[in-house]
Amino acid sequence: MSEHYATLEKPNDTYAVYLNGEKIAESTSVIILSEFKDGKAFKPVSYFPMDCLDSITKTEHNSFCPIKGTASYFSYGDIENAIWSYEAPIQGLEAIKGYIGFDLSKGFEITFDISD
Repeated sequence: MSEHYATLEKPNDTYAVYLNGEKIAESTSVIILSEFKDGKAFKPVSYFPMDCLDSITKTEHNSFCPIKGTASYFSYGDIENAIWSYEAPIQGLEAIKGYIGFDLSKGFEITFDISD
């Protein structure tokens, strides 16, 4: 039987999202989701509060993860399905409800400043 789970971390750092060198979002309330399956660790995902970015448009696209639930997708400008959100996450990951993740393969970069 496979083992598939995720852990959540709420750092005290300030995180920012950049696109083409321009800061488009910033938050001190980021949630880091680390996902593991059969001993393999996936790259952690930084989830930002949805209200940190106001110019997104929901699309018809969705996907399903057995440990997170159904993801809804959003476009940012002309970048289709660039951002996703779990509007009704599966039990245990409710903390990411109302948060968005950014598809780094579409040009987004995430940075953080360590708080003292």
